[in-house]
Amino acid sequence: MVIMKNRIKNVLILLILILFLLFVLNIPVTCIFKSVTGISCPACGMTRAFLALFRLDFLEAIYQNILSIPLFFFLIIGI
Repeated sequence: MVIMKNRIKNVLILLILILFLLFVLNIPVTCIFKSVTGISCPACGMTRAFLALFRLDFLEAIYQNILSIPLFFFLIIGI
């Protein structure tokens, strides 16, 4: 009986996660700061810049977000 309740709970959680994923994929995600001002916010492109830094592609990181370089080094030093 307990195994059946756990299985039902797991299936419900999985269905909720799938529905949430489908919901998020169909909504365009935009930066509120950029949509209001037209200027990229300090965090725009940060993930792509961090990925470029992990590949040691500093020019791409500068292109994506120049503020990512000092933040990346502060995070590395902090860790």
